[in-house]
Amino acid sequence: MKIRLSLFLLLVFLTSCMDHYELGEKYFKEGDYKNAEIHFERAAKIERGNWRILYNLARSKEELGKYDKAIELYSQSLDIKNTTASHLGRARCYEHNDYYLKGAIIDYSEALKIKRKDNFEAFYGRGRVYIKEVNYYKALWDINQAINIKPKHVNAYYHRAIIRSQIGDNAGALNDMNYVIEKTDGFLKAHFNRGIIYQRLGVHKSAVRDFDKAINLGIKKADVYVRRGKSHLQLGNTIRAFKDFEVAEKLNPKLRGLKEKIRLKSS
Repeated sequence: MKIRLSLFLLLVFLTSCMDHYELGEKYFKEGDYKNAEIHFERAAKIERGNWRILYNLARSKEELGKYDKAIELYSQSLDIKNTTASHLGRARCYEHNDYYLKGAIIDYSEALKIKRKDNFEAFYGRGRVYIKEVNYYKALWDINQAINIKPKHVNAYYHRAIIRSQIGDNAGALNDMNYVIEKTDGFLKAHFNRGIIYQRLGVHKSAVRDFDKAINLGIKKADVYVRRGKSHLQLGNTIRAFKDFEVAEKLNPKLRGLKEKIRLKSS
């Protein structure tokens, strides 16, 4: 009788855990991360030390922007089982808002040690972090690996364009950014950065067109007006240039006096 009761209680225990886990998965797939978090937390309380439950709870926390807690849970999951997925998850959290870039590189690298073949996310993620660390040649190598795995991934081409421009390969950068703009609609940063590439190539009419597009799409940073103003100057459009410098000064008070400085240099 006692054995039957024990088996019955065990079955109830396991069923309850699985019910919460399956509900957590369901809500996560639907994008309802709050309810996913609730059910994964309940499953974690019922079955402690299950790496998969901890991992999925960490994913839910990550999607909800609770990065500190997500990092803690990914770490607990890794203590139980060393998986690519948990390293990638913790790396993303470290990368977010430049929280801990060295930690992100370590985790992306660990993910590649476990699974190197076709590991797009690890190569692409580590490449992004290397860009932030201004380590452009390492970034380029990683982004190239990512593009080899996913040749149509538009954002990877965007990041490669940024890298190429930074290392002086503006022709290559232009090819990549053209691909990005061709494949997307209204990618504000792509137009802004292509404008910079055109500017570096000395093609100021095209630079102005891209800066115009970026502004029309909603960019409100002083830098775009400064850059467009400088291209206007190169094209001899002095009045338009100084209007742009005026707007830049209003958007960024630290630029006060910019228009006058450039006027004095030009005279």
